[in-house]
Amino acid sequence: MILSPIRGKELPFIVCAPNKMILQLSTLLDSKKIGAHGRALKVFVERGAEILASYLQAVGENIELVCFLALSDVKNIEDLINQVKGLEGVKELEIYGPYPGITVDDAHFPFTVRRGARMIVFSAERYAQVLARLRELFGSGADLILYEMGKKHGEEMANALQKMAQEAGVDLKPAQLAELMFRYLQSCGWAKFKLNIVSEEPLQATIRAEDFFEALARSEGCNLFKGELTGIFSAIYKLDIKVEEEACKARGAEACVFKVTSRQSP
Repeated sequence: MILSPIRGKELPFIVCAPNKMILQLSTLLDSKKIGAHGRALKVFVERGAEILASYLQAVGENIELVCFLALSDVKNIEDLINQVKGLEGVKELEIYGPYPGITVDDAHFPFTVRRGARMIVFSAERYAQVLARLRELFGSGADLILYEMGKKHGEEMANALQKMAQEAGVDLKPAQLAELMFRYLQSCGWAKFKLNIVSEEPLQATIRAEDFFEALARSEGCNLFKGELTGIFSAIYKLDIKVEEEACKARGAEACVFKVTSRQSP
């Protein structure tokens, strides 16, 4: 299983447009009115607004369209807003700004995924610095702390994903659940993954992680992720799992490579 990202994805938390005024609009649309968001976007463009960023999300039975617009070529902002308010399917319209040059999405809190689960966002570089500092303070003891943190998180994530699939009426085999886990982690920006399950009885799998965030810490190994893999495969296969890191980008390899096996019973 290889996941091949086409392009990066930028979350519109911070929007920059030097020398321009930026307006954020939150438009609540009737989901039953087909094409409502397209009509709103068309108005923005026709009135001279530059769409810097936008996204759609479900809000109950409605759809919210959020847009960040550069207004340099908009002659009358009030007319633009009133035209959008009058469109078929527009139920509410909130505006924030305009702000000069730079703004943030301060209209939404908290940030949620997976049916309302609250998330917070760190850049991979900043989080890698936290891991590096942890190792500076605790030495080899930090590796055990990180491993146990990762193991617990991996177990909980795999169990939660399996529960979601069951509630959706999807019967996932262990290998399918493992693949879905790595697809999810890749979507969260952990790494570009290649999963190869060589055999399930006994369990033997390899995971190649390119551009892996933990390797940015320039440590002697990716112990957080070793724990994560232990937790994921333990939860999925109900086995005692052993994880070895065979290569690490922090030590000069092209990518981090992990080997997962089931431990032999005594």
